[in-house]
Amino acid sequence: GLTLPQKLIELFLEQIVHGRIIASSPGQCDAATGAGARRVRYRLSFSAVAVAMSDFYAHDDDGIDDGPSKSQIKREDEAMQAVGARLVQLGRANINGLPVNDTLRDALHEFKRISSREAQRRHLKRVGKLLREHDVEAVTLALDKVSPDSSLSMASTRAAERWCDRMLEDPRAELTAFIEQHPAVEVQRLRQLLRKAQKGADPDKPTPAQRELLKYVRQQVLAVK
Repeated sequence: GLTLPQKLIELFLEQIVHGRIIASSPGQCDAATGAGARRVRYRLSFSAVAVAMSDFYAHDDDGIDDGPSKSQIKREDEAMQAVGARLVQLGRANINGLPVNDTLRDALHEFKRISSREAQRRHLKRVGKLLREHDVEAVTLALDKVSPDSSLSMASTRAAERWCDRMLEDPRAELTAFIEQHPAVEVQRLRQLLRKAQKGADPDKPTPAQRELLKYVRQQVLAVK
């Protein structure tokens, strides 16, 4: 006879209760009702078997994760490639500063040596696959910090400009406030940059010393993001 799963046995018994399975008949199927339990024989109509099997597999699928669909995988691949397309546009220094492994870093540098559009397309697919091995959120955050057109980058630049203006107007109070809010700052370096920027400061056309101060302040603002 055929030994059936206990769960399927129970569904067969439900069919008996509803009159869709007739017991004790020549056409038989052995159904084990548990370890060491007696064997009960039933004649199963095809319709009853179909109903019971349908119910069994409907219940058996409960809680089972079949994994992502093909369309979901495709969307994820496209999202990884979109991040990769932004990464390959970075300069060498910024690429080297990304939180990625050497394999992905080398692939990003290699993209700049590829001239064929089709080869670039294939290479971006490879970059996307390599990105899956990383913390994409951390990589994207690092990318946003150095991409001048990202909202995070632009917001940080505006915040740094405001800090610089305030420190140039009221060095003592604003320098102290900045240090308190940015504990990783090198205080001595910041003081030196501020003193240099104060000499010949021009509100209409920033001097090289003012731009250097802005760059350093912006780095500190991004560091706490």
